[in-house]
Amino acid sequence: MFVIGFCQLFMYVIGCKLLMFVIGFCQLFMYIDLLLTLHACVWLLSLHACDWLLTPHVCDLLSTLHVCDWLLTLHVCDWLLSLHACDWLLSLHVCDWLLSLHVCDGLLSLRVCDWLFTLHVCDLLSTLHVCDWLISLHVCDWLLSLHVCDWLLSLHVSDWLLSLHVCDWMLSLHVCDWLLSLHVCDWLLSLHVCDWLLSLHVCDWLLSLHVCDWLLSLHVCDWLLSLHVCDWLLSLHPVGKKQKVEDGSGKSADKEENSCDTKTSSLNCDINDSNDKVIAKSSLDTINNTEENKENKKSENNAEEIKNGEVVAKNMDGCNMEGADENNEAAQKMEEDNLQDVGVNNVPIVLYHGDKDERPRLRMKMRRFHPVRKGLEVRPVVITSYEITMRDRKVMQNFEWKYLIVDEGHRIKNTHCRLIR
Repeated sequence: MFVIGFCQLFMYVIGCKLLMFVIGFCQLFMYIDLLLTLHACVWLLSLHACDWLLTPHVCDLLSTLHVCDWLLTLHVCDWLLSLHACDWLLSLHVCDWLLSLHVCDGLLSLRVCDWLFTLHVCDLLSTLHVCDWLISLHVCDWLLSLHVCDWLLSLHVSDWLLSLHVCDWMLSLHVCDWLLSLHVCDWLLSLHVCDWLLSLHVCDWLLSLHVCDWLLSLHVCDWLLSLHVCDWLLSLHPVGKKQKVEDGSGKSADKEENSCDTKTSSLNCDINDSNDKVIAKSSLDTINNTEENKENKKSENNAEEIKNGEVVAKNMDGCNMEGADENNEAAQKMEEDNLQDVGVNNVPIVLYHGDKDERPRLRMKMRRFHPVRKGLEVRPVVITSYEITMRDRKVMQNFEWKYLIVDEGHRIKNTHCRLIR
């Protein structure tokens, strides 16, 4: 029985040793698996870190980190479960061995004590291995924290680079706004220059208009001066020679009067033929004044001649009576001519020119009828410029004009111009 018990104890010890060897071998495999999983996690982390650096997918990196943590916790749980199972099997075997110890004798109890001692040694070794494993886990956590720090540092670097790019973009926008403002300033400057040039052209145009008006006034002044020179030359021309008091004194006076009448009639015809009656008013006045002076002189001479004729008529024939009749007819003709001259000179004239407040007053004068001689009333002759006519064309169209005299004839060459319309 002792041998059988010893053999059983021996077999039991051998079985325990084999079981411990299997357990140690399983623990070794689990350690290797754990290390492999840790290396795999590190490798995956490095791969995902590289992928993240190449393409910034932060969400994928976080998901892979969570998966790695989940896998690590799963492996730890499996390892703890396997340790608990081994302990449970070991406790079962210990219970069986304790039952067999009660059957065996005191020697077997000594062997059991030795075996328990060896078991405690094995537990001590297992605790040492667990401590080593925990240290390796802390090292792995430390390495993982280092990788996370590197990842955060790379994130900060990326944010810094992004902020630099944003700053460059904002600077480019400000530069673009500055250039746009410069272009707008150039455009406004060009507009001001164009307005300035336009004002210069308008000033030149107005200056040219004033120069044209000045030249026109000069031409009118030259024309009036030439008329005055003609009147002066006409006054210097001798009217008739003094004749002695003879029988033919009446005839010579009639000839002189007829020559003066022809001169005045020719002047009146010239004035009537010229269409510019309005401007010739001053010249006609001077001519009429000179002729009136001449006629007064002639009438005085005729009175003296008539007195002399009366003295001589007592000793002369009826020829003297015929000369007196001819003198009366010549005096009547001169009176008719004077009446005609008075009618021409009494035609009113209105200079239609001025500002907006003055022109309505002039239009009232244009609508009035003025008496020229008995039984004849006419409206005045209107002198104005082309620009005033165009401005007040609505008012000027309401009048019934008899004659229209245009100084600048080239304006009516075009039948479609505003003046013709």
